Amino acid sequence: MRLHAVRTTVPLAAAALLALAVGSSPAAASAERAHSSGTFTAAGPAFTYSTSSLVPVGSTAEVRVVETAAGTTVATLHVRGLASRKTYTVHAHTGSCSSSSASSGGHYQHVVGGAVDDENELWLGFTTNLAGNGSAQSVVGWEFRPGAALSVTFHHGGATRVACLPVAF
Repeated sequence: MRLHAVRTTVPLAAAALLALAVGSSPAAASAERAHSSGTFTAAGPAFTYSTSSLVPVGSTAEVRVVETAAGTTVATLHVRGLASRKTYTVHAHTGSCSSSSASSGGHYQHVVGGAVDDENELWLGFTTNLAGNGSAQSVVGWEFRPGAALSVTFHHGGATRVACLPVAF
């Protein structure tokens, strides 16, 4: 079931309102599933693999994941201090972050082995502003399997992994 994905700057309170709009009643409030924030360094726990350009040491990211009573998931991402006017794609990944970009494993999929798209995977794409700040929000029609996703991985230019933020989904 495809709901929609939006790229916008939205505070978490708006995510709760969005959850109400996509199907839960006011009495059935949403619950935060995961929250992670970190400052990127070469040594982690939030890792940059592009220390001098795309994800400089000292840049930050925050992810909040809210599940609604209707079974949808709302994920919100905010970043600060990344490279100016660059486009990034961010996905939930199955592995943990480490100094090796390959450690975060593959994309988390709701239906394992299913479609590689924004209906079966969590996609958070954004373009940074002049200051290197950006945000994204995605709403999917499913909930994460506990322990099956361990990070969000930042990509630039297709498959190139440029950073990893641990998230305990």
